[in-house]
Parts: sequence; C-alpha cells; structure tokens
Amino acid sequence: MEGMEKVKKNDKARKRPRIAVLLGERENSFWMEWKRHLEGLAGEQGMETLFFWPPASDEVRGQLYGLHEMIELDPAAIIVNPMTKDNLVPGILTACRRQIPVLDVGAKTDQDLLFPHPSCYFPVKTVDFVLQGRLGGEYILRRLQQRGTKTKKVVILEGRPGARQSQERSAGAAQVFRQDPSFEVAARVAADFQKQKAWKTTEGILQEISEIGGFFCANDQMALGAAEAVEKNGRKEEILIVGVDLIPEAREAIRLGRMDASVAFSTASVARAVLEALDEILSGRPFFEGYRVESEVVDAVTLDAWVEKEG
Repeated sequence: MEGMEKVKKNDKARKRPRIAVLLGERENSFWMEWKRHLEGLAGEQGMETLFFWPPASDEVRGQLYGLHEMIELDPAAIIVNPMTKDNLVPGILTACRRQIPVLDVGAKTDQDLLFPHPSCYFPVKTVDFVLQGRLGGEYILRRLQQRGTKTKKVVILEGRPGARQSQERSAGAAQVFRQDPSFEVAARVAADFQKQKAWKTTEGILQEISEIGGFFCANDQMALGAAEAVEKNGRKEEILIVGVDLIPEAREAIRLGRMDASVAFSTASVARAVLEALDEILSGRPFFEGYRVESEVVDAVTLDAWVEKEG
C-alpha cells in the first residue's frame, strides 16, 4: 500500500491516539490539501495521524487492501474516503468486528450494504452533494439567461460510476436544468473524475453536439480537462465551465478565464468537521447526523474574497 508507515500495533494503549486515514486519488490536489489540514489540526489536538494512499494502478480495489492493512495496526479510529458506494464494505465490517470506529467522510458508503448494520460505522455528512450540483447548475442557468443566448444545451460530466458524490452532484445539476424547459441536457457522460479522460470525452462531445452552452463537471479535475478541450477548439467564449472543489489548479484557471466557476467548500472546515465527529464518538457524546460544511459558487468576481477568507 503506497504511503503506509511502519508502526507498532496496540495503539489503544498509547497516550497519543493514533488515527488511520484512507485517502483518495493522489493526482487530485484536493486530497493533499485536505490531508495537510487534517494532519495539522489533529496534531494540535494531540493525535497522531497515519495516512494511506491507494496505488495509482488500482485505486478502487487498492483502497480496500489499504483498509485491511490499517485494521491490523489496531488504531483508535479509522477515517475513510470511499471511492464508490461499495468498495470498502468488507473492510468496514471487518473493522467493526474488531471494535474499531470507522468514520465515512461524506457518508459515501451505501448503508444498505452494511449488514448487519454495525454500531461502530459513522457516516459523517460533510457537504451536501445534491446542493452542490444545484448550485453549479443554477450558476450556468443564470449566466446563460443573462447572456440572452439561444444556446441552451448543457453537458454534465459525471465522475466514477458508483461514487455517491458524482451521482448526487450530477442529479442536483440535472434537477436545475429541468426547471427551465428551454434547457436541454444534451449529454451525461462519465469521465471518472480524471482530467485526461474528461479532455478526451469533451473532444468527442464538441464534435458530435453543436451549440453547447455549458459544462457542469462533478469535480475540478474534469472541469480542467473540459476547459483544455474547449479552449483548443476555440469555443471558450460561448461555453461556460463549472466544476466542484475549487482546488488550486481551478483557482488559477478561473483567474485566467479558462474556467468560469467552481462550487467551493473549505477543506479546512471539512477536516475540522471530521475531527469534531471523531471527538463525539471517542467521548461518547451524541453524534451529529446533519451536514457540517457549507458550499458556495466561486467565480472570478468572488475568488479573491474566498481565498482571503480561507487564508
């Protein structure tokens, strides 16, 4: 497992709680930024964090292998970021048999698959994925209406099949577009959260579909790929591109006019929310089941204010 540190077992007897954290795709800078915040905040609270990256060659299955390795370290708790709704189910059940609390960031696992339902599984709702899709869709709809453009075909680039954040962000955007009968979702295509795949997918869409007004992408990596394809085809002036996450590369693309906006949320706030949930669990306090982090659309007009606010 990439990024695994050699450690001794029996963490629960240690004075500093050891927390094992399973991350997502290493190529997505969102995870590095979130890791930095979580590591710093946990350190301030006297916790030791061990981070695990899935191998790039097989990320979805590699996550499960990594989770089983983490369980063998017997940490005080495990924090996971599932890539699909079911890829970590066997590992979560194993951890719960060992009485190790598992915090699912974003509540991405399908709880119907966790049977019998384990008491040590905690779905931590961070951001509202459906709302994020709606916010992105509303931005595109509003901007196209302001332009008075006749081009009201829109494209939704979805992420990895089976990923809850992809499904719900895409559904939220589609809900918004359906509210205006003059809009048409001309394509919904999976690009697996990958920049290169989104680039190739967008190239094909631009050749097949005329008069596209906007792309809603379920993460910024795909938005960056779509932006490159749109720019290469000389169509940026007519096509809006909106992503989700506001990763550093997306901030730069918005500054340069290559992307129009991203649905943003504070990675530091997500890290704090996870640690708040962890404290609730370890201290025996009631577990808060609602959403803990807000989202908002950031574009060229609001970008500087957002960056200043986030520090």
